[in-house]
Amino acid sequence: MKNSIHVKLIIIVIVLGQSIQAQHWSPLNLNEKFNYNLNGLNFITNVIWTDSVQILGGDSVFYLNRIVTGCDTCYGFYKWSEQPDFLKTRMIRQGNGIYNFRDPGSFVIKTFAKTGDNWLYDTIGNIQAQVISETYEPVMGINDSVKEIQLSSGYSIRLSKNFGLLQFPSGQGSEIYFLEGIEGRNEGQLVPKFTEIYNFNVGDIFQYSGKSMAYIAPGGGGYGYLEKIKILGKDSSAGQYQYDILRIYCSWALSVQGIPYDTTHLYEFDTLVFQDSVNHLANYYPNQIVENPIDTITCGPNTSYFKVYPDVNQFYTKWIGAFNLGDDVASFVHGTFATPPRPWFVLVPGPVMIYLNVFKPTLGNTSYRLMFFEYEEQRDLVGYIKNGDTTGYIYPDDFILQGMNRLNSGQEMHIYPNPAGENIHIKGINTPGMADVEIRSISGELVKKVPFTLNLDISDLIPGIYFIRITDSNGKNWNGRFIKQ
Repeated sequence: MKNSIHVKLIIIVIVLGQSIQAQHWSPLNLNEKFNYNLNGLNFITNVIWTDSVQILGGDSVFYLNRIVTGCDTCYGFYKWSEQPDFLKTRMIRQGNGIYNFRDPGSFVIKTFAKTGDNWLYDTIGNIQAQVISETYEPVMGINDSVKEIQLSSGYSIRLSKNFGLLQFPSGQGSEIYFLEGIEGRNEGQLVPKFTEIYNFNVGDIFQYSGKSMAYIAPGGGGYGYLEKIKILGKDSSAGQYQYDILRIYCSWALSVQGIPYDTTHLYEFDTLVFQDSVNHLANYYPNQIVENPIDTITCGPNTSYFKVYPDVNQFYTKWIGAFNLGDDVASFVHGTFATPPRPWFVLVPGPVMIYLNVFKPTLGNTSYRLMFFEYEEQRDLVGYIKNGDTTGYIYPDDFILQGMNRLNSGQEMHIYPNPAGENIHIKGINTPGMADVEIRSISGELVKKVPFTLNLDISDLIPGIYFIRITDSNGKNWNGRFIKQ
C-alpha cells in the first residue's frame, strides 16, 4: 500500500514539474514577468506574471497576476484587480499546444498551428485567427522562430518559440502591446528591483532632508533634520546589502508654528542593512497592488499601485501612492462590492491624505511623504555624490555639525593634549574588559585600529582632524575628536 502511494506521489510530482517548466511556444511561463509597452512607447507600461499553476484534469491552469485596470461600468471610480490589462485572469494549457485565456470569455491561441491553419480566436467577438507566416528572426539578441497570426479584426499576434508573446492587441484592437523584456531571465528591458535600487558603492555620499510633525494644538510639534551618509564599506550577500557608513546628522525641534529650537547634532559610524524579499516595495512592478502600505493604524485599510517611468535620460523611477489630493489613493475592499458583482478584490477611492514613496536605482528610497489629519512625515534625498560627481545639494560637514560641543553619546571622554604631536592621553574611560580604538580621518577613512590604552601613539598620522571611537567588549562606546599637528 505504501509503495502504491509513493508511486502515485512520484507521478503527481513529475506531471506538476513538467507543467510548470518553460515550454517552447508557450505564450507565458510560470514565475517569469513579461514586460510590455503600449503602442511602441519607450517604457514598460504593463507586466504579466503567471504567479501560480494548478493541474485540473488534463489541463494546466496558470493564474495571472493581480494588477489594476479601469472600470467604466462600475459604480463611481471603482477599479478592480486580478484582471490583466490586455489578457485574461487565467491561461489554460491544453493538449496539442492549445492555450485558452479565460475569465470572462476566452482567447484561443494554437501555438502548434502551421501557416494557413485557422480557428475561432475570440469566442465573444467571433474573431477568426490564421497563421500567415513563420519566420526565423532576431528576438532579444538571438535568432528565434516567430509565427504571425492574423486576426479577422485586422490586427495580428506575434508569437516566438522561446520568448512567448511578442505582440498582442487589446480587446478592442486599437492598442498593441509589445514585449520589451522578461524578468527572471534578465532578457531585454527590465524594471529596476531591490538589487539595482540599493546597490550603493564605497565613496557614495547621500544628503537627506526631512521632518516629522504632529499638528495638534496646543502641545503639538515635531522636528526637522539634515542627514548626510557616506558609504565606507560594502558587504553584499544573497538577499542582503550591508554598508558601513559615516553619519553626520543634526535635528531641531519645531513648534506647531514651525519655529525651530533645541538643535542637536550627531557624528557616528554605523551600519545600514537592506534585506531583500518578495514583498519588499522595491521589487514591485507596474500596476501591482499594495495593500496597507502605510504602517499607521489610524489610517485604516489603504491600497495603492505602483507606477514606473523613466526620465529624459531613461533613468527609471518607481513610485507608489499619491502626491496630490486629487490622485487615486484607494481603499482595499475584499468581496463583491462592484455592480454587477464580481468575485475579485475592489479598489474604491480612499480618504483625503497624501502618501508617496519613491525609489531609484543606485539611490535607494529617494522620497517619502505621509500626511493625514494632523500628522506629517517627510524625507527626501536632496543631493548625492557618485564617482566624484555631485547632483543636487550637499551640505558641508561643518554646517551640519555647527554648535556641537562634543561627540560623545552621553559618555565623558577627555583627550589631551589637543592639538597633539606624538601622543594623546585619554581620561574618563571606565570599562571592565578589553576595548578597541578606531581612528578615522575627517573623510571617514579608517587609518588606525589598535587595542585601547590610556596613552596612544599617533606619530604615524599626518596632520589633520581625526575622530576617535573606543568600543569595549560589552558594546559600550565613547566618541571624540582631536587635531594632529
